Amino acid sequence: MAMTHGSEIVDELHLLRQEASRLLGAGADEWREFSAQKAKTLANDVKAFLTDLRTSVEMDEREIEHAIAGKTATALVTALTLGIVIGWAMRKKP
Repeated sequence: MAMTHGSEIVDELHLLRQEASRLLGAGADEWREFSAQKAKTLANDVKAFLTDLRTSVEMDEREIEHAIAGKTATALVTALTLGIVIGWAMRKKP
């Protein structure tokens, strides 16, 4: 297994060296094309990330809305009761 992994690394390094040699010997047009491909790849990766992020935020918003939806009345009653108790306590003090 170690030999297979080692040979895979050597093969990958060989391919990278060939690609680097090709790019170093390339003309301006090839560099422009290579840059455009990399820019498109990066743009697609960013678009995918933003889409995933938007989906995640939308799901979180729905979960928060669901958690709050059934407890609105309870929160209002609790706030009203707390206000009455604090008002009553403040009134008793001279």
